[in-house]
Amino acid sequence: MNVMDFRMNFNQSVKVKLTDFGEQILRNRHEEWNLHYLERGGKDNGPYVSKADSEGYTSFQIWELIQKFGRICRLLNLNHLREK
Repeated sequence: MNVMDFRMNFNQSVKVKLTDFGEQILRNRHEEWNLHYLERGGKDNGPYVSKADSEGYTSFQIWELIQKFGRICRLLNLNHLREK
């Protein structure tokens, strides 16, 4: 039996290309949190701004990517990430 020793650090950064759907998820999340803060007397965080670099990649720590997109990730249904 082959056993593979695999270790992963969820604080490590990954770069992904988001589709318009993926960007919309982040935009909606930003707007929801902004409304949450405003309703409680907090300061307006302004409009959503994409954090994609000049090549279209957005960086996340692995745990953050899972937190933001995990609930919609399914095998063969990754329509929020672009294929290379």
